[in-house]
Amino acid sequence: MKNTIIIVEGKSDTNRLKDFDKSIQTFETSGLGLDEKKINHLKRINDEYNLIVFTDPDGPGEIIRARLIKELKNLKHAYLPNDKALSKNNKKIGVEHAQLEDIKDALENLYE
Repeated sequence: MKNTIIIVEGKSDTNRLKDFDKSIQTFETSGLGLDEKKINHLKRINDEYNLIVFTDPDGPGEIIRARLIKELKNLKHAYLPNDKALSKNNKKIGVEHAQLEDIKDALENLYE
C-alpha cells in the first residue's frame, strides 16, 4: 500500500492493521479528538497520499468519517459490517476486533 495512509481512530486499530500488514501507514484521529491541527495535516498530505478512512462501524466512527468527507477530497473508504467488528464478548465494536480476513476484504473493496 505504497503512498497510502489509512485513517483510523486509535492505536489499537493501528496495531491490528499492522498485524495484517507491517508496511501499512496509519494516521490516528484519537477518536473524536480529531481537531483542526489534525485536519490541517491531512489537508496538507491529501494530494501526496491516497487516504483511506477506516473507522469503527459505530456512532463515533461515522461522525469522524462524515467530518473527513466534509474537509478532504478524493477519500477512499473501507467498511466493516458491525458483526465483523465485534469483540469476543460482543460488548465492544471496532476495527481492532476484526479478523485479518475481514480487514483484507474491507481494504480490497474500497468505496469512493
